[in-house]
Amino acid sequence: MVVLIPFGDLPHDPATAVYEIATDALIWTPLALLWRLDGTRSAWRAWGMTLAAATGLEFAQLFVFSRVSDVTDILTASLGGALGSVVGGRLAKREAHDSAPVKWGTWLPFALAAGWMGVLLFVFWFPFDFRTDGAFIKDRLDFVQRVPFEVYYFGTEYRAITEVLRKTLFFAPLGGLLAWGVARQPWRWRATLFAVAMLVLVWMPALIELGQVMLPEKIADTTDWLLAWLGGLAGYGVARRILRAPRHVTLPRASHCAEPESSAAPRATRMRWQMPLVLGGMGVLFWGAAHAPFVPYNVRELLRQDNAWLSALLLAVACYWLAVWPVWLARRPASGLARLAQLPLGLLVYGAIAFLLLDAAVPDESLFDLAGSPVLGWPGQWELGLRWVALAAIPGTLIYLAAQTVRRWRGRRLSALHFWAALPVLGLAYWGVVIQADTDNLVELMATPQPLAFTALSAWLYIVFLASALLASPAMGAQRILRLVSPLVSLPLAALFLHLGLAGTLDKYGQQFSALQFLLSTDRQHYAAMPVIWLRYSALHVLVIATLAFIQWPHFRAAQRLHAPTRHASH
Repeated sequence: MVVLIPFGDLPHDPATAVYEIATDALIWTPLALLWRLDGTRSAWRAWGMTLAAATGLEFAQLFVFSRVSDVTDILTASLGGALGSVVGGRLAKREAHDSAPVKWGTWLPFALAAGWMGVLLFVFWFPFDFRTDGAFIKDRLDFVQRVPFEVYYFGTEYRAITEVLRKTLFFAPLGGLLAWGVARQPWRWRATLFAVAMLVLVWMPALIELGQVMLPEKIADTTDWLLAWLGGLAGYGVARRILRAPRHVTLPRASHCAEPESSAAPRATRMRWQMPLVLGGMGVLFWGAAHAPFVPYNVRELLRQDNAWLSALLLAVACYWLAVWPVWLARRPASGLARLAQLPLGLLVYGAIAFLLLDAAVPDESLFDLAGSPVLGWPGQWELGLRWVALAAIPGTLIYLAAQTVRRWRGRRLSALHFWAALPVLGLAYWGVVIQADTDNLVELMATPQPLAFTALSAWLYIVFLASALLASPAMGAQRILRLVSPLVSLPLAALFLHLGLAGTLDKYGQQFSALQFLLSTDRQHYAAMPVIWLRYSALHVLVIATLAFIQWPHFRAAQRLHAPTRHASH
């Protein structure tokens, strides 16, 4: 399962060997091209990043039983990376410097698209052993009546995933080249060429499948046509997004009117390393907390015992997602009426992805502790997932409100609908989490009456999230002082609302204790005294605010750059 001799495991057929080498090289070309296209990386750096990614992938395959680690794949990746680096660099320079491209250059993408269609015909029709007798073709045409994905069903899951990716990714470059070609044409031709591009994306996969009807070793399938069409559409959409993105190319400085160099490059470097640093730090923190004796036992039981490191990393990804998505949702430019629909739909996606990450990261028992075990008899994980969507909507809505509040304080003119849209979401979450609760693990910790307790706990979370948003967002003048003291100022207010929202006395396990003692004590036999509990909460309060601020600050600064006024030169 490990091949250390370069090109030592190739097929004996020369045509098949060339095909494998070419495809293994070309599959890395788009990665290097995209890394090079924005103009911020040199050709050597993009090539080195591609080579490092390929080496890391081959190393990771050592731990996958069904994969072979082959040094040849690293060499072919270096070839594909070199091609992508060169092509991406030339495209970036041409887009940045050529305000009026030469005539032949406007049709170059379509020429490349025609060439790629030839590559697709070679890949999916090889070895071209066509049979044209009528009986054979008639017997093979029954594929049009086959149920979608039926062929994939009779194979393994891994084979199905491989085939899905193969069909979609092979046709994505065709869509990308067509989008590039349409974008380089005059406006009066773009609508017509767009329609032609859409027809090509529909009929090219159909032509390939009809050709495979005459190939005995191939399986014609309408599912393959659908996947290829979707892959072409995805490539078209991604290419349009890339073509509209700004280019960062270093231009010669003028002798007397050049602006001073900014800190954009160092800031971009810091943002690039922020996410892996956060995920790695939180993963280590979660793994250490799971093995620390002074941490409450509910926290120590969060990680899966069979693979604690992977569980800790997935839990870190889930926490990062929970902290970042509402901030991104808050800074999306949308009208007030659109915001009414965008917030609920965005929070639905928010809760669903959070549940999928947590379901993979923590044991089912930990999920049941907060949402309850399924009782409605629904298939699969639908009941548990919807309960978690309702639960995640509470912090998601309050992080969104905190981000919008800070944006308004910073001078952004926001409609009141941006804030009122959150109230129905909180009401629906209260109905799902409290009224329709399937476990008393959360409800019994709340004070009575529960509506007032829910309001107090929501205010507590809002204060915590507002303090972190203030700390993460850029500030000017006197606002910097408020940003720095916000964690300390928020502590007494948050403690007050937490005290009002949680039950003061619980009678359980033959003992009497408060909800805070239940949450912050190390075990159920030794409940800490209230002064110790409040000291622990104070440390946790500051730690949570600092962590949230560190996670969210690149996204607040991205919003500032998005809405910053553009300066124009006088000449």
